[in-house]
Amino acid sequence: MANQFNRLPPQDLKAERGVLSSIILRPAMLDEVTPVLRSEMFHIDANGKIFDALAEMSVNGIGIDGGTLASHLERHGIIEEIGGEDYIVQLITAEPHAAHAKFYAMEVRDRWTQRQ
Repeated sequence: MANQFNRLPPQDLKAERGVLSSIILRPAMLDEVTPVLRSEMFHIDANGKIFDALAEMSVNGIGIDGGTLASHLERHGIIEEIGGEDYIVQLITAEPHAAHAKFYAMEVRDRWTQRQ
């Protein structure tokens, strides 16, 4: 019998990684997901920080890829908080289909809504 206190809150970590990977691989996807998603909707705080960094980079005209993201996070002193460069590499190699970024974003938002 499952104890209700041992249950994980609603989350979709694959969708969280999928939306971030999609943006890194195809930065134009940021425009598709920002109407749907905010950083606080991510279950994993580090993923929300990465999302904020990607949005900030875009607003400031900084090209987005794994290297520029790592540099941006390092300059802001949060590279280790998000899991270091290894986590960025994991995101890049996850290889989601970037065209599905909005789907991933809606999944993240839906899990956030359930947690509320």
